Amino acid sequence: MAALREGATGEALASFRDSLALDPEWVPARYGLAAALRLEGDVEGAERHARRALAARPNHLATRLLLALSLRDQGRHDEAGTLLASIVEEGRDPEALLLRLEDEWGDT
Repeated sequence: MAALREGATGEALASFRDSLALDPEWVPARYGLAAALRLEGDVEGAERHARRALAARPNHLATRLLLALSLRDQGRHDEAGTLLASIVEEGRDPEALLLRLEDEWGDT
């Protein structure tokens, strides 16, 4: 994750892929790969890996937000809105969480 925060997306992609080669179900690496792919502009890849992470940990909030962003990036606003609405229904503030992600990863 440090490589992502420092803007070394290529290094981060390689690191996450190496981690997943050792343990394909490791959610932090799957989430990190999804985030790095989104930053590289591969929003379909980001969506695919976010969904796979959520299959293992359905309530992982950061991954749910990342999935919503990836859906939005693809113009799938209704799906993104539905996902964000489910987060709000849980009593969470997606706007604050999105701002936190923006601070961590750059422009969301």
